[in-house]
Amino acid sequence: MEEHSAGCPLVEASQRGVALGLSSGNIVRTIFYSTSLLFRAPGMLIKFKLKRRGAKRNFKKELIACGVPPWEADKLAQLYPFDLGDLMSLTRINSKN
Repeated sequence: MEEHSAGCPLVEASQRGVALGLSSGNIVRTIFYSTSLLFRAPGMLIKFKLKRRGAKRNFKKELIACGVPPWEADKLAQLYPFDLGDLMSLTRINSKN
């Protein structure tokens, strides 16, 4: 049996897991929380997008209320920070480091 399991990646991975001190409870918790995050992530992204849209709209209304012309307020609102694409590019940059 030793000679068959020597090249098996699954056996080697399980041996490394034991060497790292990963108990079955830790593995189950990791799988549970990873799956939970996987299912929550789309809702969190939609919520972020909707809240940002509302904040951008309020920003534009406040600019117009302060006397900024509507066309200028629209241009300034387009520059409202932290679009979802900006956050994704930040995570890509951080994952490369």
